[in-house]
Amino acid sequence: MAEIWIGTPPQKFRVLPDTSSANVWVYDEDCAAVACLYHRNFKHDESATYIEDESDFELGNSDGGVKGVKAYDTVSFGSTFAEKFHFGLIRSVDFIDYLASDMEGVIGLANPESSLD
Repeated sequence: MAEIWIGTPPQKFRVLPDTSSANVWVYDEDCAAVACLYHRNFKHDESATYIEDESDFELGNSDGGVKGVKAYDTVSFGSTFAEKFHFGLIRSVDFIDYLASDMEGVIGLANPESSLD
């Protein structure tokens, strides 16, 4: 697991590094899925730098996946800091493995060509 911080003031999340994607996502406070109830959620209403993109996205495979909205906010990972970083907020989960996992999101480490946008 790795830690990232999102928002102003920063909210900490334990995320799974993913070398097969370039997407960053965390569970959102508006998510009602069971997995979201058992994990830390991004409280976008508490971030002074949050900007919702209002475009939907979906990630997954035949085993299930996640759906949500894209957003912009301040994100930091280690010593790297980015303002208006584009990331995903999960609002629907249908992959049972996420319920059992400790992760509160994903940080994609692949080439940008693997990203949703």
